[in-house]
Amino acid sequence: MRTLFATVAIALAVWGGAGAQSLDREISLLASTRSNLKNIATALEMWAADHHGLYPPTLEPLEVNYLKKIPLQVDGSNGWNYRAEGAHFCLSDSWEGFRRLGLPTELSYDSEKGLAASPLPEEMALFGERVQMKGRWLGWRGDSGLSASWERFGTRISARLRGPETLFESFEQQVKRMRDAYPSWGWKTDQGGLADRLVQVGTNGWTVVGLYHPAGEPWRHVLLVTKGERLLEVTVEDHESKDPLGRLADLHLLLAQI
Repeated sequence: MRTLFATVAIALAVWGGAGAQSLDREISLLASTRSNLKNIATALEMWAADHHGLYPPTLEPLEVNYLKKIPLQVDGSNGWNYRAEGAHFCLSDSWEGFRRLGLPTELSYDSEKGLAASPLPEEMALFGERVQMKGRWLGWRGDSGLSASWERFGTRISARLRGPETLFESFEQQVKRMRDAYPSWGWKTDQGGLADRLVQVGTNGWTVVGLYHPAGEPWRHVLLVTKGERLLEVTVEDHESKDPLGRLADLHLLLAQI
């Protein structure tokens, strides 16, 4: 009997761990889908600005001049549900996996209403009222709990969850893609003093996989950090001190809460 109970306990533990990991990935896919919807919508608005306020009949005309490439949907296809009628459009993507997050299967963007709200339950959201910054920081959080930012005087710390391009992109592939992206945009990789200082302060279980800054903007840095199957992009800007990581204690506090 004890053996049976032990076997069941082990099975439940394994199932629970796999379930948590699966939800972790689905939350990341939600972040990716929301980002793709926003990016396509921005390209559509740019198109409309150049074409008398009217949107294209399909998404294909956006490529090259407005989007380098139309992003893939969650299932890896490129058949976005897009409908345009003159000065109005609706764009959406569907995936059954979003039901496990307590969300509708379809995420949509409407040219009049914007991105449809898809708030995650508090226990699943990375950012919520429980995430606080000491001092006179003003905080803003995305309605889905996948992004947030804090501002104080000339300093801003923003964080957002990054997701895989599709369901079939592994976490390792996703991290490599993001690590390669910033240098390809002309950003410089920091592997010296700032990275060393960040390691000294500590990241509360998060692993730094990238630290970048744009040429000519010494007051801005982007950090890529991972924990388990989550990839977080943290932007630190400090216009006053010209040292965006001068407030390492604040960054340390943020990472300790998520």
